[in-house]
Amino acid sequence: MLIEKRQQLILDRLARDGAAGIAALAQALGVSRETVRRDLNALSGRQLLTKTHGGALASQAVEPSLTARMEVNAAGKRRIAAAAARMVPDGASLIIDCGSTTQALARALLQHRRLTVYTNDLNVARLLSRRNGNVVNLLGGQLLEHEDATAGWETVTQVAQYHVDFAFVGVSGIGGDGTLTDYERAGAELRSRMLAAAAIPVLLADRTKIGQVKPVTVANPDKPRRLVTDAAPAAPIRRRLAARGIEVIVAR
Repeated sequence: MLIEKRQQLILDRLARDGAAGIAALAQALGVSRETVRRDLNALSGRQLLTKTHGGALASQAVEPSLTARMEVNAAGKRRIAAAAARMVPDGASLIIDCGSTTQALARALLQHRRLTVYTNDLNVARLLSRRNGNVVNLLGGQLLEHEDATAGWETVTQVAQYHVDFAFVGVSGIGGDGTLTDYERAGAELRSRMLAAAAIPVLLADRTKIGQVKPVTVANPDKPRRLVTDAAPAAPIRRRLAARGIEVIVAR
């Protein structure tokens, strides 16, 4: 197994379970404990996990940097982006949240034409602006320290002024009861307003976010119409989401 694939499997397991021991990882991956230790050292050096005696913990106290998030389940995020892009007709208006999955969505939309886009993500704006007759509006606010995006109450106030066809919103965690959560209050409020501003609000969440609970609840839990993910959630979570009127779309 390639090193990159093995380390990705370690990160996926930590995202799912929160913690893992060296012995369990070695057995699951079919490698030696020493190989697992080297992988954990490498991933810890990149701040993608927290090492412990005998294993590792997912780094969940604060949201990982965009650079770190881009490395987690990149293939799954590309599949999610492709499925989401197929929903969007030329000429549509849309809000695009910041994040690694939404940047993948922007790349999947490169051939679309005459889009009207509102985004707080500088990279999304760069990808979609000045091409194919698109009109791109960059939302103002405070520039985040570890991400090329704006946030804060100015951003929230701006979003509340718009109504669009689609909103594509990332989420940091979807709990076992279907609750949507985020790391910070400002981010949760912004995503709540984005969902409320669209005729068709769409959540984008790869499999590492399912079953996770972060510190702040995102309001408007009944607003999303669709969840696009790369692996089917467990049956209890699907039932909870269905009860809220959310269609789960699994991007194969």
